[in-house]
Amino acid sequence: MNLNFIYLSLLILLPIIGNTQVEFNSKIEQKMDSLFLEYQGEAGAAAVVVHKGKVLYQKGFGLANLENNIPITPQTVFETGAVAMHVTATAILLLENEGKLSLDDPIQKHLTTFPKYKKGEVTIRHCFHHSSGLRDYLDLIKMTGRSQHMTFDNKAAHELLQKQKELTIVPGSDYRYSHSNYLVLALIVEQISGQSIADFAKEKIFTPLGMNNTFYYQDREKVIKNRALLYAKENEEIKLKQNYYFTACGDGRLYSTAEDMAKWMANFSSSKIGGDKKFMEKLFTRGILNNGEEMSYALGLEYADVNGHNVLGHSGWFGGATAMILHTPEEELSVIAMGNNKDKGAIGKAVRMNRMMLIDKTTAVKKDKTETTISKVKMSKKVKNKFCGSYFSYAIGYARKIYMKEGDLFFHDGEHEDALLQPIGKNEFRKMSGNNRITVKFGEENNEKAMYLRYGQRPPMTLLEFQPVNLTAEELNRFTGKYHSEELDVIYDLKIEDKKLSVFLGEKQIVQYDPLMEDLFNSAHDGYLQFEKNKNGTIRKFTINDYSLGRMSFFKK
Repeated sequence: MNLNFIYLSLLILLPIIGNTQVEFNSKIEQKMDSLFLEYQGEAGAAAVVVHKGKVLYQKGFGLANLENNIPITPQTVFETGAVAMHVTATAILLLENEGKLSLDDPIQKHLTTFPKYKKGEVTIRHCFHHSSGLRDYLDLIKMTGRSQHMTFDNKAAHELLQKQKELTIVPGSDYRYSHSNYLVLALIVEQISGQSIADFAKEKIFTPLGMNNTFYYQDREKVIKNRALLYAKENEEIKLKQNYYFTACGDGRLYSTAEDMAKWMANFSSSKIGGDKKFMEKLFTRGILNNGEEMSYALGLEYADVNGHNVLGHSGWFGGATAMILHTPEEELSVIAMGNNKDKGAIGKAVRMNRMMLIDKTTAVKKDKTETTISKVKMSKKVKNKFCGSYFSYAIGYARKIYMKEGDLFFHDGEHEDALLQPIGKNEFRKMSGNNRITVKFGEENNEKAMYLRYGQRPPMTLLEFQPVNLTAEELNRFTGKYHSEELDVIYDLKIEDKKLSVFLGEKQIVQYDPLMEDLFNSAHDGYLQFEKNKNGTIRKFTINDYSLGRMSFFKK
């Protein structure tokens, strides 16, 4: 259930051009325009580039409303999803400036109904860096059988989160992306200020910057002029993917225009809000784990090394909306693209635009080169074959398979298209499609074959080899029946369908799991179920072990 989904993986897709650190001219402008040609007659996007406070590029492409053929302009209002996180962080920093909180305050100081956690104290700083271990409230909604197309606001999110007694990790021990972190920060803003996050941000951030068409979506009856409706394809047919009812925000549900976002990005240089030239730079502060290791995640922004440049970025999506903000502090360069076409998202557009303006500081590259060169390492089939196998992590619930085809190794995750693994060193490979910031290295842990999976600059995750099981129908039926969770206050009915274990809540199927090992079932992105037996061998409970939810027990009725 990792919704994380920070698409900085795209940051190494394309090369750069130019002979200076930042360059913009008519040729680059034409190249940027060409990125958006596919939106003609379709839902599209708006984009803006700001350099040292000056707008270099600001355009709209495609249609904001397909029914009425309304074009997208720099004044079109888009939803930006999790791009909102660094704006919520700014609201917290303003309260810190006023002496109304400390970043090391435990969240219970301001949200007094939240429980104290056995694994440790959660602070505001932990929430900033996604190291709190708070369960993701969006996944909690899913696991209680509800849809996001329902009336759900910050009050409802508060009530849901205060019931959660366990954390996914020891606070500060690891990065664990959760939308709850920034929802909690918004709740703290509301508690301290006595205003909604929408009203606070309007008064303290948007109005002072002249961002008159930017707001947090907390009023589902609000009339939004120039709104881009959201679209996605289902069974080859374009469908409207607008969500009018879900108003919980802080982690998302920020609306803005290209014109307004240009003012916001100019503020990165001017720090017009905060009263200090260095105020906005606080957003760029990396988190520090308990072991002293520096994190790649800052405050609602994540670092990536792009050809020698430290680039911060964050993506967002919700329904049919996609957005990406990128900022290079040393160059004072900011790029954002926002779209209403889920299938032709704006995220990659922002990445490519950013690339067009940054020179490669690490290697000399030919002008207009279109692909990143990865040094090829020769490796025999015999060596490659040693790495084939199935690997699993109990810590995060990831199962991955490595197999050989026509002399090459491939990476299978059960969710995306299998990806070629290109050797880049001894026992080390890079995933060559999809998220190609992923590297894979092989080794041993306690005499067991191990695979070390790394995403960008984050610490590697360890997966150990295992032998998959092939359970009979009779063996599978042992796991069926009704199970109750006190924390979620739901009863799940487990059934077998097509040799998979299906989880039902009433008549609604929540998720399916594949048999992986004896008494363990796994899903590509919904964690795993592990069953426990009584002394007589009958099953007494199962535990959901999930990246976004941690461990949750269900007892058989």
